[in-house]
Amino acid sequence: MAEESKNESMTMSSISQYFDAYQTEEELKYFENIKILEFLNDKCSDIEKLVKLFPTDDIFNIQRFQNKKIVVKGYVQSGKTNFIITASAFFNLIGNKDIVIITRNFTDDELQLQSRIEQFVSDMRDSTIDSQGKYFINIGNPSSLKRLSSKLKGKEYILFIDEVDFVDNDGTLTNLQLEKLKKKAYCSFGISATVMDPLLKVESDRKSTRL
Repeated sequence: MAEESKNESMTMSSISQYFDAYQTEEELKYFENIKILEFLNDKCSDIEKLVKLFPTDDIFNIQRFQNKKIVVKGYVQSGKTNFIITASAFFNLIGNKDIVIITRNFTDDELQLQSRIEQFVSDMRDSTIDSQGKYFINIGNPSSLKRLSSKLKGKEYILFIDEVDFVDNDGTLTNLQLEKLKKKAYCSFGISATVMDPLLKVESDRKSTRL
């Protein structure tokens, strides 16, 4: 009986190896992306709204986001930070893009976000998912943003601005630096509980979308 069980196990293992060997690289990548998407959806159900934005036959083709400006409204304590982390992971893992996240001009905000991202990356590794690009977390002040711009030269990155209505005010030095970052970003997200001002800033841009 034990011998039969052993033989059955060996046979099933051989079948599994057979299918793995004959899957194309494209098929393996697709199934890996499905696994990633399931993981992200478990972390934040709102990621589904992002994936369905700008419909396409290939949900893993992030080119549909290129040059887009997206405003995200999230009420206080509604999980805005969790959305930022999960959405950034989507672009990091699926699109192999670097991630830039701008917080308010408070070091505590930066450190707290850094800690949560480190925990998120650890959770991904526990699920055998490897992070691809780099994360750049920066407070929203002019000198710090200017140094960040230098680090990002030649990189493709997705830009997230947390509390965008608080950070990005017209006519300020911070705004000037953020405009430079937005101009070079693959796509950009502005996240806030009160999005009227940032929405008005971009409503004339046909590539702007509210999520």
